[in-house]
Amino acid sequence: MDPNQLPQMSIQNQQDLVRKKHALEVAFKEFHELVSVKVLKENKSPQIKDAEKQVVGRLIQAAIELEQVNVGEGIISLVSVAIREHLAARDRINEIEYKLYKLMRDVKQMQKDGGKNDSKKE
Repeated sequence: MDPNQLPQMSIQNQQDLVRKKHALEVAFKEFHELVSVKVLKENKSPQIKDAEKQVVGRLIQAAIELEQVNVGEGIISLVSVAIREHLAARDRINEIEYKLYKLMRDVKQMQKDGGKNDSKKE
């Protein structure tokens, strides 16, 4: 079945499905923006924490509503979101680890070079 093709259902149910898919897309965009925020956990205000709960709640609610119209689609959508965000986080962690590795390597090299320079001065 073509993923862009609506399942066989009444016009009203098809319209409801389209609305609920759109609501899930909006909730996913909000969730993605939330995940992109770079505020440390200990620096989050109660307002930020509440906003995070609301965004997650909207995402879950949109998936539940989609699931009620087209069984399986809501849960698959949530799983897809989770996998995509996990992979994005993995990529960011790998990038940070590599930058840290290079920084530590450079610091060790500077310490080695600094030690040689100090011994030459004497």
